[in-house]
Amino acid sequence: MSLIKLKITDSAISANMATPLVTVLRDTQNPLLQLRFMKCRNVASWRILHRNKWVKVGEWPETKTRDIRHGFSVLINKIRDKQEAKATKDCFTTVGDLLNWYDERMGDNTNLSDQRKKDIKSSVKCHLMPRLGHVNIQDIDKNLIDKEFVWPLQKVLAKSSVVKKFHMIKAAFKDACDLDLLPVHPMATMRISDFGDFSEDAKESLLKPRMVPALLDEMAEQKLYIKMICMLMLTLGTRIGETILAKWKHFNLSFDPAWDIPKQDTKTKKEITIHLPEQLVSLLEQWRAYQKQCKYSGAYLFPHFCDSKLSIPYETVRCEIQSFSSGEWHSHDLRKCARQCWEEQGVDGLVAERMLNHTLGKTTRAYTGNAYALRLDALKGHCSWLEKQNKKCFILNPSSTPNNQVDDKEVNTVAA
Repeated sequence: MSLIKLKITDSAISANMATPLVTVLRDTQNPLLQLRFMKCRNVASWRILHRNKWVKVGEWPETKTRDIRHGFSVLINKIRDKQEAKATKDCFTTVGDLLNWYDERMGDNTNLSDQRKKDIKSSVKCHLMPRLGHVNIQDIDKNLIDKEFVWPLQKVLAKSSVVKKFHMIKAAFKDACDLDLLPVHPMATMRISDFGDFSEDAKESLLKPRMVPALLDEMAEQKLYIKMICMLMLTLGTRIGETILAKWKHFNLSFDPAWDIPKQDTKTKKEITIHLPEQLVSLLEQWRAYQKQCKYSGAYLFPHFCDSKLSIPYETVRCEIQSFSSGEWHSHDLRKCARQCWEEQGVDGLVAERMLNHTLGKTTRAYTGNAYALRLDALKGHCSWLEKQNKKCFILNPSSTPNNQVDDKEVNTVAA
């Protein structure tokens, strides 16, 4: 018998099926789980280890890997209770089983950003599991969701956060039902409005155009990478995620300077091209020269401090900006402030929406085009306005030497 230890997946099973010498696959994620091939090699048996004995609980390919993983806790409990343990497609007994499956599924979703995956994992761990993980799915009804979930949650979270958590648990049930892993969707007819008024007005920006002059003065005292991030967001109105994921290969700083933000980095999953005014081109060239001075020549504008092959973590930037603002405003307020500045500068509303890469209706998109020239003119005017507020705002380090090399005392780590 030849045993191989690996993470068991359906694709891994298929790959080893054609290798006669391999007879057993032992799961590295769960050492209590193994798959043993039968002589015909097209079929294999799932086994769970209990008291030094392997207990058969199903057959592959009838029972897929996900079915075993999702129902593992149920199966092991039945074995311990000396009950018949057989894997089925409907292995979700508790909401916790469902949430574990959903968390794993979203973690493998290539359409989601790393930050979104982290948010889902955090919500499942900190809010959904503690309140609903122990509940049997068959007991889910409107009264239980109100008493065990929504009402306790609204005591500790903002309305908008409660709404997000509510829609997340609904999404988990919907995905399971769509894949026939649950016979019914117990929350299909529930709406957040059933549990109270959770509507909120759009949040006003905590940064106003009148505050920009003081903001630019304070920005000069911040760490250089924080100044760069803030200036990009305040000038271009980009999102924090788009900004910290920026790579040099997406920039053209010579003829017709532009920043092509790929769709995988945008919230709307739509690519956007931002043509750059000369002030921003100059700032970016200073930043690139500064990185070279710090011996960094990697892919990212804002690399991770410990691993130059990664971008800087969102949490690091969030904490730095929170310290910079003393908690009075957040990174997203830079984007909102840019939008308000454009409005005061007379930029057409539709052009401004294009600049923000907001989702527009199909008809609007079809009849308005990308308005590249208008967007660039708006950004040129905005950069000139910013320079009037602080003439050195597009100089990376005002104390730098004429050749844009920063003084030694200003050099801090760009990458490990």
